[in-house]
Amino acid sequence: MRWSEKVDKANPGGVPRIVHYKDQAFMPLEPSSDAQRVYLESLLDQTGFDARNLFGEAFETIDDLSSWAASWGIEQLLETRAAQEEDAQAVKKMMAALMLDRMHEMPVRRCRACDEDRPFKVHGRALHCASCGQAA
Repeated sequence: MRWSEKVDKANPGGVPRIVHYKDQAFMPLEPSSDAQRVYLESLLDQTGFDARNLFGEAFETIDDLSSWAASWGIEQLLETRAAQEEDAQAVKKMMAALMLDRMHEMPVRRCRACDEDRPFKVHGRALHCASCGQAA
């Protein structure tokens, strides 16, 4: 195996080069650790990201990655996971606001205390029967 093939296998095309290609003799070739590989696989599962898309051309397996490439991949996936969590929180906030608005649009409900359909008023974040004051 040629030296350049070894470098490309350990640091695939999607991994940023920390030095110019002509100076790649100094590119990190230290193999990734077991902990890096396990964490990387876990993050790939959590984010739903495809390793081939992340690391680019010449990527074969996670076991072949250098410590530098694995570290870079972990950093990218942590950023992706944080963005996904922010998106999920934004959706939850939007749904809560939508449900709060809908609560104002549906003021007539069945009151358990009155045993009838009664108008309800919003007090704080809860609905209360307009007749008896019982919370929904």
